[in-house]
Amino acid sequence: ADRISGFGSSGPKAFMVLTQDPRGRVSSVSIDFRSGAITSRLVTDAPYRHSGLGPDGELKAIQRVDGRWASLSLAPSRPPVTVPGSAFALSASPDGDWLLVRVKSAEGFSRIDKVNFVTGEVSIAAGSPNDDVTWTSINPRTGSLDAYALDASNPKWNVLDDKLSGDVQWLDTRLGAPVAIIARADDDNVWIVASSSGRMPTTYLAYRRRDKSLVELASSYSADALPKAPESKVHWVASSDGSRIEVLVSPPIGSECDSVRTRCPFVVKLHGGPHHEDSTLFDPETYWLQASGYWVLRVNFRGSTGFGSRFSHASDHEWGGKMIDDIVAAVNW
Repeated sequence: ADRISGFGSSGPKAFMVLTQDPRGRVSSVSIDFRSGAITSRLVTDAPYRHSGLGPDGELKAIQRVDGRWASLSLAPSRPPVTVPGSAFALSASPDGDWLLVRVKSAEGFSRIDKVNFVTGEVSIAAGSPNDDVTWTSINPRTGSLDAYALDASNPKWNVLDDKLSGDVQWLDTRLGAPVAIIARADDDNVWIVASSSGRMPTTYLAYRRRDKSLVELASSYSADALPKAPESKVHWVASSDGSRIEVLVSPPIGSECDSVRTRCPFVVKLHGGPHHEDSTLFDPETYWLQASGYWVLRVNFRGSTGFGSRFSHASDHEWGGKMIDDIVAAVNW
């Protein structure tokens, strides 16, 4: 049986699904929303790992089984391109000349690279030597990277297309919380955005750029039904060997015990993994503990992601050792 290997949009009236048969051949299946008609065409018979879609939803590039990326739009004589550390594709140009891929840098941080299939060159499109690229916003017409955000704990947009600057600033001011751009309409007038902070659950909204208006689409909970939690604060403490450890402190909701100098009940809440990361964005368990009158202490101990590969692997052979020292240092602080 064929397996679904990707999704896309082939216009406002149809939905596109990529399927791969047991022999590895990829077909583009278009489903018309109005008539229900289904049309299928063979895209490539070359087995692949990952796909790169253009803004029209069509397959433009594939990562071959040997790890190299190849454009399906250029002549077969163009050699595939090797992209070290590449994980998956974000978008491709309409003509298939270039591709944006998410990669891991030598330091272990997530960044965005641009693959030029015409020249064979790979360049950095977005990244930081000290932070992960978390959110991205892709142009619905060109497939280019218009904006990206760094730091999962407190994401801030870096706008590459000046036409978006006013919208991003307005959303930040209006919603007063980190705003992720989930999707953009083909004409780029309507965006689907998600507003989330440590104080309230995520809310999804439709944002109309022309008249600067917002319409709430969905939320985990009604804003009127839950009290807002106090903001979580980020602190850094020194562990037993001097390593800097990020600590998140979340105060209780509506409690008279509102000072860190007071002897207040608190809970140390640890993430799993250990290759995971706590952030200041909304966490249901943390909120529940805050609402129950507890201070909540969360620790991104060594082994946590988001701080580079050296830090994430610093937990190797340290279960019950330095990982615990990090937590003890946070509690003592």
